[in-house]
Amino acid sequence: ERDSFGGVEIASFSTEPDTWQVIAGADLRPDMHVEVAMPGRGTVMSMWIEIDMGTERQKQLKDKLARYVYAWQHVDEATMPVFPAVLFLVPDDARLKELRGIIERGDQEARDLFLVSKTEDFPHFLF
Repeated sequence: ERDSFGGVEIASFSTEPDTWQVIAGADLRPDMHVEVAMPGRGTVMSMWIEIDMGTERQKQLKDKLARYVYAWQHVDEATMPVFPAVLFLVPDDARLKELRGIIERGDQEARDLFLVSKTEDFPHFLF
């Protein structure tokens, strides 16, 4: 059953450990997976959500991003035709800037795979 919020419908939702998977050897452990349907636009957005509490060091963040990029580059399109976007929800502006900087300095081809939003702005992010 779908829940509707102002024209946006939650088509599916799952949390860890149900979201965990290994793709081409890359161990991915997102906190959530959500599929958001936008009936007015006729689109569905699939997202893995990482809830960032600001506790991971830059090396850990870079390693996590690299695993997602590797999985995206090596995914079997027959079993996963649409690779979800990876949305990081961060606690504050400083972490937002830090994470966006890490993404910008990372794999240029994979930049669009990642989204970053402050946790408090997440509902507005969807509209």
